[in-house]
Amino acid sequence: MEKYYCDDPDDLYEQPRKRSLLGILTSIVLIAGGAFFVQTTLAANVTINSNQSKEFGQGIAQTPACSGNTSLTLTPVSTFVNASGGGGYYFNSATVSGIPDTCFGVDFTINAFGSTSNSPLALFNSTSTSAVIYNSSGTFLVGAGSAGMSISSSTRSFTISFTSPVALTANIAKFTIQSGPHSPTCAIDAVCALGDIGPGGGTIFYVSQTAFTETGAPCASSCHYLEGRVAVGPSAQWSINYATTQIGAAAQGTSIGTGYANTTAIITQNGAYNAVTNNYAAGAAKSYTGGGKTDWFMPSKMELAELVTYESGLSVPDPTYGPSVFYNSSSEFDATHVWGELMYSTGYPVSGVGKTDNNHFISVRAL
Repeated sequence: MEKYYCDDPDDLYEQPRKRSLLGILTSIVLIAGGAFFVQTTLAANVTINSNQSKEFGQGIAQTPACSGNTSLTLTPVSTFVNASGGGGYYFNSATVSGIPDTCFGVDFTINAFGSTSNSPLALFNSTSTSAVIYNSSGTFLVGAGSAGMSISSSTRSFTISFTSPVALTANIAKFTIQSGPHSPTCAIDAVCALGDIGPGGGTIFYVSQTAFTETGAPCASSCHYLEGRVAVGPSAQWSINYATTQIGAAAQGTSIGTGYANTTAIITQNGAYNAVTNNYAAGAAKSYTGGGKTDWFMPSKMELAELVTYESGLSVPDPTYGPSVFYNSSSEFDATHVWGELMYSTGYPVSGVGKTDNNHFISVRAL
């Protein structure tokens, strides 16, 4: 059940606001309500952050720095969430429309405030107070620190929705929208750190300040990161019909940057992957399309070793990968054996792994 709030302003006044020299983070301030046209002045007959009762549709507003004199429209929506003791209406989504091209490349930050405090209210994920939206040339994306928020992008508008909203509508007195410089993120801009969520939804487990070459991958000679699929695939044989036939140098790369080429060579030998009739590890790893990405592959010996090293160094290892589970790499050793490694081990990859051994595998990608 959704609830829209709307009211007409009573009288107009304009209140000057001091800007910084950089002119960034100019705020749009809106009282909670439905479909408010944001202009340089809006009506108000209540004092923001006073102790008096909230009145929807009244407040002070300015256009954000990026939009000049162009008006924006904010439509906040609340939904009733049933709970023990009666439930309540929560601010769970908002649409912002009428966004001009001058706002290309900025981050919008949406906050909500109560009537008596200058501290923003938590909106989602229990403690997240800011909903950050990146305007990538008219395509709107979830920005930094906004996991738990989804977004749908339309022409000059976007709608955000919170998976777990926590702000009661009754507690909200106003909204602010700020426009400011874009903060690069791993998922959007591929500016990553160990443990970040990558563009494909996996975990960044390897970072190189110096670019490396992942032969065959889209990043080519400009790769800096390896991202591993969070959900590990089931076990599978390295090869089914060619378990005693050596591929040779094309699949024997062991260093970082060779996993993609190894995977391609294995698929060339074994044929098109089929989960029922031709289910082999490299084909299954390559078929994964997490994050809408199609450049996943089975890691080489040393790429797998980097994943094991990363996971072993965590204070709380990711249980997804499973303790004492053996993983195959894409690196062929000889006609019947490949390189593999035990997850969370302190040892080193081993070469005596049979191609027909039913071991686990993982999909990774370079970026």
